[in-house]
Amino acid sequence: MQEEIKTVEPITIHVKPSPAHKKSESNNETIIKVEGEDGESATLVAGKKSSVASSKSMENQEPITHIKNKSIIKNCFEEKKTRLTVLELRAFYSLKADCNIPFDNENEHHNKMVIKLWNTLFTEPLGDKIPNELWKEFGFQNSDPRTDFRGGGITGLRMLISYAENYPEMVKRMSGQTEDFLAAVSSINVTYFLIKYLHLADFLIYEKDKSEICSRKALKNFCVFLSKDPDVFYKLHDLLFTELYELWVDLKKRKKGVTIMDFGICFDALKSKVTRALNRSFYTSFDQFKIYYSGLVAWSGKALGN
Repeated sequence: MQEEIKTVEPITIHVKPSPAHKKSESNNETIIKVEGEDGESATLVAGKKSSVASSKSMENQEPITHIKNKSIIKNCFEEKKTRLTVLELRAFYSLKADCNIPFDNENEHHNKMVIKLWNTLFTEPLGDKIPNELWKEFGFQNSDPRTDFRGGGITGLRMLISYAENYPEMVKRMSGQTEDFLAAVSSINVTYFLIKYLHLADFLIYEKDKSEICSRKALKNFCVFLSKDPDVFYKLHDLLFTELYELWVDLKKRKKGVTIMDFGICFDALKSKVTRALNRSFYTSFDQFKIYYSGLVAWSGKALGN
């Protein structure tokens, strides 16, 4: 009997959908005023229908966690380079505005997305009810996957659908019994990690969470990527999720007696690797970052307990 992987600090989270999933689940509107280092300013209206309107008299509204996240060791030149431009702020807040919508069991659209995930993963018809024992084959913790989305929100579901559609061969590998890899829960953990790490969660308090959020340089890099590619959050999830699986397979080869309880070793290695890569330099594109990231080695003797 498999031991459960517990999701990392369960939190309801949601990420802006890719162009293929543009329908919003919120009828509320959030007004966000931003000003970038380039002197431009804008008002964002985020909600059911998002829009951007230019303005010349808006206050600086960089994320408070980014503003406070300064090191006395870093020089003024680098601090200036990590300021977010208005285009980057627009992209960041557009994503963040959709980052906290929970999965709702009573929402028909949400349930239809669960059915879509089933149809992407399995050939057998689901039937009239969502609960089914086959969900466990893809790493859900019980027969009703919706209980796991309490920790990942609608974002966790969207990420899984996107990954299953784009990487069917990887899904088959991850679902193999020999690897003992809980793919669904692992993906949700990656999504939650990125939401918190990239300053996107509404619940963040700098003084409490500063050790778990990325540096100014790392957030600057992410916002550069995001301003150029609205799907980069999906791409980053896919990169890390695939890496997490490969780390798990590698760990089982390197160390005898590995169980689900050792999953944290892989996750810690993953977080260290992405942190190192995002802080390596100021990138101009996600592809540039990905090349450097892919060349890094995540493991060390200490990480393996040798």
